[in-house]
Amino acid sequence: TCRMVALPMTFKNAIAEIDAFTNHPKSDILYRNYTSAVQQQWSGPLVLGQLLDQYHGSSIDLMHRDALAEILKMLTCGELVAWTVSSQLAAEINELEGKLAATAQASDEARHLNTFRLYAPTRGLNIENYDSLPDATYNGFSQVLAAPTLAHRLVGMQLMVEPVAIVLFEELRRVNVCPVLTDLLAYYKLDEARHIQFGTNFLPYVLKKLSRTQLMHLFAWQITILMKEIDGLKAYEPHLKALGIDPLRLFTLAQAKQAAALDEILDELNLPSAISMAVQGLFRLKMDHTFHNVSYLQAFQYFQG
Repeated sequence: TCRMVALPMTFKNAIAEIDAFTNHPKSDILYRNYTSAVQQQWSGPLVLGQLLDQYHGSSIDLMHRDALAEILKMLTCGELVAWTVSSQLAAEINELEGKLAATAQASDEARHLNTFRLYAPTRGLNIENYDSLPDATYNGFSQVLAAPTLAHRLVGMQLMVEPVAIVLFEELRRVNVCPVLTDLLAYYKLDEARHIQFGTNFLPYVLKKLSRTQLMHLFAWQITILMKEIDGLKAYEPHLKALGIDPLRLFTLAQAKQAAALDEILDELNLPSAISMAVQGLFRLKMDHTFHNVSYLQAFQYFQG
C-alpha cells in the first residue's frame, strides 16, 4: 500500500506562498533580474585568465601593494558575508520571483569571493590572514550576519552593504592601481547593481507586512549598521588614502545611494520622508565626529545652523 508522507508545516507554507508575489507590480522586474543574472553570468577563472593575458607584464607599485591587500582582504570577507546572507534569503523567501533573485545573488557572491582569491596571488597580494581585520569591520559584518529577521537581512545586505561595495568598486576602478583588477571589477559592478535592484523592489513587499513599531525598530537597527560602516571605513582610512581614494568622498557617494534606495522604499510605503532626513542627519553627525574629531554636540549645533 502507498503511504502518504506528511509534509512539514514550513514546507506547506512555502508551497502556499510561491505564487504570492506573481501579481505584484514589481514581480516582472524581479523575474527579469533573475533572467539577466543567468544571461550575464561570467566565469571568474576564465575572465581572470583572459585579463592576465591581456595585461601580461603589468604589476602593482610597491607603494600600493600592502594597502590594496588590506582592502581586498576586507572585500573578500564582505563577499563571504554577502554569500551567506543571500543564501539565507534564498532559503527563507518563499515567493518565486524573490527566491530566484536571491538564489542568483548567492551564485554571484560565491563567484566574487572565489575570483578575488584567485586574483590576489597573481599580483603577490596576501589576503588570507583574516584574523587581522579591524575590530570595527569585524563587528559590522557580525551585526549583518546576526540580522534577526528577513526584513533585517534585506535592509542590512541590499540597502547598507551593497551600496558601499559598488561605490568602492567604482573608486578602485577610478584610481586604476592594477589594470587587471580595474577590468575585473566592471563585472562585479554589473552584478552588484542587480543586487540593489532586488532589494529596492522586493523589500517594500516585505515591509508592508510589518507594524509601525516593527518598522521603527528596523530603521533604528539600520542606523546602527550605518554607524558601524563609518567606523569600519575609518579603520581603512590610511589604506584608502594610500591608493588615492578619499574615504569621505567614498562614503558620501555610498550614503547617497543608500538614501536614494531608502527614499524609494519610503515613498512606496507612504511613510514620511522625515525618516530618511533623520538618517542622513545622523550620518553627517557621525562623519563629522569620526573624521573631523568634532564632538557630537558641536556637530549637532553646526547641523542645526
